[in-house]
Amino acid sequence: MESQLAIPPRDTEDWSYNQILSLTIVNKISAFLSLVGSGYIIFRNLRLPQRDERLKLTYHRIMLGLSAHDSISSISIFFGSWAMPEDNLHSDEMIGNYGSWGTCTAQGFFIYYGYLSCVMYNSFLSAYFLLCIRYGWREEQFRAIEPYCFCVATGISLSISIYLAVTESFNPTLKWCFIQSYPINCEQYEEFECIHGENSSSYFVIFIVLPICCAFAVIAYCMTSLYRHVRSVDKALEEHIVTRGESRRNNCPSDRSKKVFRIACLYVGVFVLIWAPTLVNFLSHCVSFANLLLIQSIFRLQH
Repeated sequence: MESQLAIPPRDTEDWSYNQILSLTIVNKISAFLSLVGSGYIIFRNLRLPQRDERLKLTYHRIMLGLSAHDSISSISIFFGSWAMPEDNLHSDEMIGNYGSWGTCTAQGFFIYYGYLSCVMYNSFLSAYFLLCIRYGWREEQFRAIEPYCFCVATGISLSISIYLAVTESFNPTLKWCFIQSYPINCEQYEEFECIHGENSSSYFVIFIVLPICCAFAVIAYCMTSLYRHVRSVDKALEEHIVTRGESRRNNCPSDRSKKVFRIACLYVGVFVLIWAPTLVNFLSHCVSFANLLLIQSIFRLQH
């Protein structure tokens, strides 16, 4: 039987019941809070009678799409171990795994689809700010490219999710079903044969790490360009004020630059805060309970 097969060593095999329970509880709390936040944004955008006015603006449509996809991912993550197969090689390290391989694949599919869509929508949002403020784009210009952007985001996320599901790359982890080899870590040892997901490490780099790095580059570029633009405008305004000999007490362009700079730092900082622990955890090849608990706590706090 499968349960009698030897499994590779893992960093989590000596974790206590209380540690695993803590991760399970934190996971559900974080996912629930994210779902509440996304639900509130969806409710605000679709609530009558402001709905038609709000949805005329590209910003609100981006936020609606971001929140909808975040909700998909959050609901799937909230189910956590419930969707993992009841009979699997790592059942002794799991709590409440009542699912099947079908529910495991479905959970991984929707988590990844929501994850990648949110990453792309965050990039769209930063590009929107840059185009709107620096280049003076109007709503008509955004509407012309908006359908293509949304189709690209949905098409890419859906296609990769289907590919990962077909290649049996969604398998149980300690938290939920996601891109993982089965048995866990089997791809790292020649003496162990993988039943599913033998390419999980490569897929994680291509389909998780690479999108995060690309999104960070886009967001950092947009926010930096935005700040530099606002700063250059403020410098010109300050020179104009000095030339005309006007009082600067009520004209403080530098305050606007500082405000934009703080917003840019906050936007980039939150993105780094959310994703840096995940990258560190992967690159270190060592699963730390403290780091995993941190990931569970902040992973869904995208809003």
